[in-house]
Amino acid sequence: MIKIENITKKYELNGPTVLDNITLDIIPESINILIGSSGCGKTTILKILSGLEGYNEGTLVVDGGVGFVFQNGAILPWLSVYDNVKLALLHSKDTEEAKNKKIMKALEEASIEKFKDNLPRDLSGGQRQRVGIARALVINSDILLLDEPFAALDIATTYHLYNDILNIWQNNLDKSGKRKTIIMISHSIEEAVTLGQKIFLIDKGTLRNTFSNTMSYPRNIKEENFVDLVESIKQEILKI
Repeated sequence: MIKIENITKKYELNGPTVLDNITLDIIPESINILIGSSGCGKTTILKILSGLEGYNEGTLVVDGGVGFVFQNGAILPWLSVYDNVKLALLHSKDTEEAKNKKIMKALEEASIEKFKDNLPRDLSGGQRQRVGIARALVINSDILLLDEPFAALDIATTYHLYNDILNIWQNNLDKSGKRKTIIMISHSIEEAVTLGQKIFLIDKGTLRNTFSNTMSYPRNIKEENFVDLVESIKQEILKI
């Protein structure tokens, strides 16, 4: 469960308000997309959810483990793919054998297992991003946070990663058969409609509007409902 109610955030007591009384209705086991202009507070929301940053007022409940996929992958250049993913298990009490099983499972789920011995310098941008995804998966988190994971990637790689994210969400179930809750930042309306079941438009630290998307996966960008939702979001953004 995630509860974000009336959250207000300032970096300094008398400084500008980064988040202003923001409430997001996040449904468990769903894919949620945050969109909005740069500096509107999207990344701050993810950092607060992950515990990397605090907040000044409001109610926050995060019931479950959290995995964070950063925009640039945030992988260490001197470590192999395998060892970068292993970093997430640094404080795990598992045996080395158990850790290895978890790492290989995460690498396979992120479609990067063939490159487990490679250094980041030998990887493409999409492959480096997959390493970040695998590191978030290896801790078997209930909640997956993604900060513009496809921002610097080419179109073909981006669409492959869309499928990876959907496969992870649809097939990576916990022992009770529950899916992960995904919250992702995007600057692309089409991307948001392709992946999101709820799309939150953030404007200057406030929630401008919420769009629900009940279309089944995989989604067809030429479908009338898809085109109409993209246009509705565009029109709302133009009002800002």
